[in-house]
Amino acid sequence: MPKPKHLLNLFSKRELQWKIQEKIGFSITNKLDCKKLSELIRAENLPVISESTLYRIFLVDDHKSTPYLHTLNILSQFINYSDWESLYKIFNERAHFQMKYGQFNHENKITKSLITCCIESNNLTPFINFCEQLPANLSDEETHLIGEEIYFALLNTPNPDQNINFFKSTSHLPIIRKAFFEFMADPGFKIPHYRFGLECYLNSINDKKKIQDYIFAKSLLLLDNVYKKDKQNALITAEDLYTKNTYTEGEINSIHTYPCIRYIAYRIFYLELKGESITNHLEYLFNYIENRFNLWDHLEKRIVFHTLCETFFLCESNTDMEVEKLKFIFKDLYLYYPDYFNDATLQELLLYFNTNSTATYI
Repeated sequence: MPKPKHLLNLFSKRELQWKIQEKIGFSITNKLDCKKLSELIRAENLPVISESTLYRIFLVDDHKSTPYLHTLNILSQFINYSDWESLYKIFNERAHFQMKYGQFNHENKITKSLITCCIESNNLTPFINFCEQLPANLSDEETHLIGEEIYFALLNTPNPDQNINFFKSTSHLPIIRKAFFEFMADPGFKIPHYRFGLECYLNSINDKKKIQDYIFAKSLLLLDNVYKKDKQNALITAEDLYTKNTYTEGEINSIHTYPCIRYIAYRIFYLELKGESITNHLEYLFNYIENRFNLWDHLEKRIVFHTLCETFFLCESNTDMEVEKLKFIFKDLYLYYPDYFNDATLQELLLYFNTNSTATYI
């Protein structure tokens, strides 16, 4: 009896690929990536899926892919679902939730959502009313979907200056702060007037998350200044972070890994801007990593590694030795990636290990 096949439409294929890429930490773009994915699946004691099968599923431009149901079950189990039916149900629920804010997927074509239309037309009253009606217990998956929709609407708006009004009008809303500013952070400052948006975010901080929100936003502003080589504003922002407020190590460790490690790493920029040596802080930094290494999961290790790679790439001091030391400490990460990662430059590593959601979906 032949094995049953399943028609995999473009929407389901894309969703499946994104979920797998979210787990493995690299995009599936070529045969070497498919080979590594095959190895990772086998390493979890799941039945083998050949690299050629993975290539056909994810990289052959065919809207009518028909993999075996058995193969889809294995891929579902790899990302911690019991089977394809369970995962496909999640995809359907995702599509249903998208319809609530006016996005439709018809014949593999995605329409502009009502959220996007409100942002593009600068008619925010219906959008704000919608946000205020969302339940407080909205899942992270649903929150992320709203964040994605807002991100792309602001990024691609035909009138970028309208983003200013969006940030003024919505940055105080909890769903916007979480879904857009935090889940879909834009450290590359690709969105027009994103800096202004972060300033609005800072002006609306409440006491409950004061430390995390403050460090999160100020760190991104400092990073942007360093990329732009704007030393004057970089120093002003760094002084806000490191002299106007003081935090214990316990307070820093209590916040999310991204703002935590950015705060610790970016002190290098502050020391350089003041013309001081970074030697003692580098020693502290590596002691910190070694002491906390076993407490981090795979994703957190990627966050720390990427943040430090970026810091060493941007700082003015010669950190070649520290980069090699960093690669040695995080050597197990390399076992999880295709072989070509071993020869990657520091700049390429920034792309490969970037865990920001905006890097995953763009």
